Amino acid sequence: FIICGGRVNLSASTYSFDGWAQKFPAPDCFTAIPDRQFQEPVHVFPNPGTNGFTITMNGPERGATLELFDLHGKVVRSAFIVFGAAQVNSSDLVNGIYMYRLLDSDGYLIASGRWVKE
Repeated sequence: FIICGGRVNLSASTYSFDGWAQKFPAPDCFTAIPDRQFQEPVHVFPNPGTNGFTITMNGPERGATLELFDLHGKVVRSAFIVFGAAQVNSSDLVNGIYMYRLLDSDGYLIASGRWVKE
């Protein structure tokens, strides 16, 4: 992500604006949302990725609903995991950090975590 800032010197006789930008790579970004550990392992790869990712589930629960959220909490993708795997296309999403959650057929949380698009 990029942080931008600037300042204007209001006491100067002429208008002057100083601006700056600092770019941070995706691995340096975090959301303070920890990846939770669940009994059934869930794997997301590649992470970070560019055009999408694959998610796999192990264990007796091999079907779920995937919801992918942006940092504003908006659902940007949803998919069904069938037979323990799904592929998610993210080619039209902006680069950044996304959160996902997997829900079972009753709406209970199975797993959650982060995925980074570069």
